[in-house]
Amino acid sequence: MMAGLVWLAWRPGLGDPSFMGWLTVAAYFAGAGLWFWRRTLAPARVRKFGAALGYGLLILGFNKLFNFTGLLTALLQELAYQDQWYDQRRIGQAVFIALLLVFGVAVAAYLLFRTGELSPGLRVALVGLVFLLTLALGRAASLHVVDALLYRPIAGIKLNWALELAGIGLASLPALRKI
Repeated sequence: MMAGLVWLAWRPGLGDPSFMGWLTVAAYFAGAGLWFWRRTLAPARVRKFGAALGYGLLILGFNKLFNFTGLLTALLQELAYQDQWYDQRRIGQAVFIALLLVFGVAVAAYLLFRTGELSPGLRVALVGLVFLLTLALGRAASLHVVDALLYRPIAGIKLNWALELAGIGLASLPALRKI
């Protein structure tokens, strides 16, 4: 693949233009809206967390809407072709996924440890946001085994939908409670 061709191949748009894809985008934006609303009612010490959660969900919603993860995948594929390690990409993808999982768990644990003075709901929301970021980056690795697991329907429901909507719920629903 020649440099710059990835921009020609990638098109901004919903990667999953199904009802569930659109529902997921709406859930991200609704969750962001909940946090922006909640932070206006929150004590000053938790407003920055409400803003971080709102902006995080908003960014992830735009990522889902415009498929920036697909662009990242295409850029990584182009890099693999240019640097001539595309045939060995599976090793790099597996290492990336493993490191990403370790990093996601470490960041979630760190946040839980460092935010002990915050309400349990706010702490759960922060962990939910870390989960969603980890999931989004993991999809960018496009490891065939992971993709097969995430996108294979079980009783008509893809694991990817269930995980993403559950993560959005974890990151959003605490905004409905008093913080």
